[in-house]
Amino acid sequence: MQVPAAARISSGELNRGWTMAKSLLGSERIMIGSPRLARYPLQLLRDLLKAQGRFPTPSSGFAVDELRLDVDDLGAFFVAHGRGPAPWRKLGPEVSISSCG
Repeated sequence: MQVPAAARISSGELNRGWTMAKSLLGSERIMIGSPRLARYPLQLLRDLLKAQGRFPTPSSGFAVDELRLDVDDLGAFFVAHGRGPAPWRKLGPEVSISSCG
C-alpha cells in the first residue's frame, strides 16, 4: 500500500513508522506499569483488613506480603526501565510485562 506524500509524518525515516510506534507503545507500557498505581490500593487493603480485625493473621499477612513483594518487584523493574529509554537503547519485549495485571 502506498501512502501519499502529503499524509506522511514529516519526522523520522521513510518506512520506519512501525518502529516508531513500537517505541511509543513500550514507553506507554512502562508508564502504565508504574508501581505508584499499585501501592495505594495495597495500603487501602491493609487498612481495611486492620479495621475489620483480620490483619495481621497468618493468611491475611501472607496474602498482603505476597502482594507487597509483587509491587516491590514491579518497582525494581520500573527503576530499571522506567526512567525513559536512553536514546541509544531500544526497548525490548520485556516492557510488556510492566502493564500486566
